[in-house]
This record gives sequence, structure tokens and C-alpha cells, in this order.
Amino acid sequence: MAFSDGDCIQDQYGNRYTLTIDEARQYITGAVRSSQGGGPWILTGSYVQSGPADPWVYELTVTNTNGAGQPGFVAV
Repeated sequence: MAFSDGDCIQDQYGNRYTLTIDEARQYITGAVRSSQGGGPWILTGSYVQSGPADPWVYELTVTNTNGAGQPGFVAV
């Protein structure tokens, strides 16, 4: 798998993702801190691999649960 439990990953926009990986159920949870000043936001997702030689496929969702206190961001 490309990520390990507890990894902190930064994307090309500067957003940082801290991941907790449940390998038994193939779930991912964690938090995201935005490079534009928002967060932390809740991250949930899952991953699969069809076969040993196939790439990992990830599906991640991030939600802003901080309310309207962050200008420029919409709360869920």
C-alpha cells in the first residue's frame, strides 16, 4: 500500500492530510488542514486493490464541520 498508518501527506496545493488506516476493513480516517487557512476537516474513505499487481484505488471525502466561522468556506 502506498500509505502507512499515521502518514502526513501534502498535495500540490499545500493541503496536509493526516491518515489513520484500518487495514482489516480497508477504511481510511483522518484530518485535513487547508493551505488556505481552513480546517482541520474530517476525512473518511476507503481503498481497494483488485490484485497483487494492480494499483491501489482510493476514495476520500472531506467535510467542513467547523461551521461558518471560516470565511470563504462552506460548512456542511
